[in-house]
Amino acid sequence: MKMRYVLPQTGHTDKEEQDDWDGRFGDFLIDLQTQEGLTDLTIRQLQLHLRAYSAWLKELGRCWTSAKREDIQEYLQQVRDHRSASTLRSKLWSIRRLYKWAEENSIVTVPTTWLMIPRRSHERKRVVVPSSQQLKRLLELPDTTTDKGLRDRAVLELLYATGMRAAEILSIKLHQLVKDRCLRIMGKGQVERLVVYGEEAAYWIAQYKAKRQSMLQAAGHSLVATQQLFVSMGKHAAYQYFELRRMVRGYARQLNLKLTPHTLRHAFATHLYQGGAALRTIQLLLGHAQLTTSTIYISRKWEDNQRMIGTHHPRGVSYKPFRRW
Repeated sequence: MKMRYVLPQTGHTDKEEQDDWDGRFGDFLIDLQTQEGLTDLTIRQLQLHLRAYSAWLKELGRCWTSAKREDIQEYLQQVRDHRSASTLRSKLWSIRRLYKWAEENSIVTVPTTWLMIPRRSHERKRVVVPSSQQLKRLLELPDTTTDKGLRDRAVLELLYATGMRAAEILSIKLHQLVKDRCLRIMGKGQVERLVVYGEEAAYWIAQYKAKRQSMLQAAGHSLVATQQLFVSMGKHAAYQYFELRRMVRGYARQLNLKLTPHTLRHAFATHLYQGGAALRTIQLLLGHAQLTTSTIYISRKWEDNQRMIGTHHPRGVSYKPFRRW
């Protein structure tokens, strides 16, 4: 004889329990507990999840056996928007197990594509990219009459000139610098790429290199304590990420901006794009495997839409048709 599932006390009235509870849920919980030996706590959690799901569907006038794809996705979306990620995973697991059991017992069939974790309903938060004029003022803030100021200027110039990641900047070794103003670095995912930089960055790197040894000595470090290009005047000989981040944020605060080293990577890509660089070129310079990743780094906040349309659209006032030769 099949066991009868006894509903634990929940504080709900009998009427509420009847509205939220389908008798087949009890069969499901008994089978799951018998077959997989789940703890009472897990069974209790499953019961609460099933009741919440059933109550939500009943407000739409539906039973869980007749739920449509849109219903399930909307329910999971609401959970994601208002509850934690762990709660979403737990509720999704409960609903998946319910429909798997229902399919095995020929009660209902729900495609697995209906039970996927939904995307967040809000748009991905975009990084606020400073304008080229703001970046120019930022680069001029370090006091280059001091060793620390020279290092900060060199780091900022190289970040903005190359769009390198913070980890890539910090891993540059002295021997990697060559006369052709290029660096061969090992980027994310152990992918090697060539990074080029302009005369401005090269100038400040040269000025900093002339003071690099005196910085190490002033901090009590051996001249061979590290082979990294950028050094620290603190406890560690090599420049650390927390120091880099604190440096960028400190200068940005003087301009009432909120910036990180990664923001300068976004600024590099955005300003290249505004200057007319092709997306494929930007992709190569950033070291992205996918072009779609590079587009995330490009902001159009400072772009003049009227000027862009006037210049590039065939009906624009300053449009010049492209002529092949």
